[in-house]
Amino acid sequence: MPHIETTHGKLWAADHRQPGQAPVLLIHGAGGSHLDWGMPIRKLSALAVDLNGHGRSSGEGHLTLADHAADLVALLDALDIEQIALVGHSMGGGIALTLALAYPERVARLVLVSTGARLKVHPDLLGSIESDPSAVADRL
Repeated sequence: MPHIETTHGKLWAADHRQPGQAPVLLIHGAGGSHLDWGMPIRKLSALAVDLNGHGRSSGEGHLTLADHAADLVALLDALDIEQIALVGHSMGGGIALTLALAYPERVARLVLVSTGARLKVHPDLLGSIESDPSAVADRL
């Protein structure tokens, strides 16, 4: 089930959900994809999503974590999933926190990996994005 049509557009997800097991949604960090999660983890009863503008999902990405969180709620709606465990890494952790705060009834569990409530970007990286975005994209 690679591309899933949602009310927010298409998202790509590796679907490893197992019947009778509670599903987990794996949310990668900035510049990443579902491949950031090792195969043993992706083989859990999990959905490993490519966020908008990342990996195999179309779009140009979002400027806010709330927009990514809304995309993921639309994904859950499209798949008829009422409640899910969220596992978020880095920016994905910020998205997971945002989703949990905005839609607490949708979150069964929350696992945060190398993340925080405030995700600051080093000023040098921001300057490089403005002066040489291609080099930053290659580096990431």
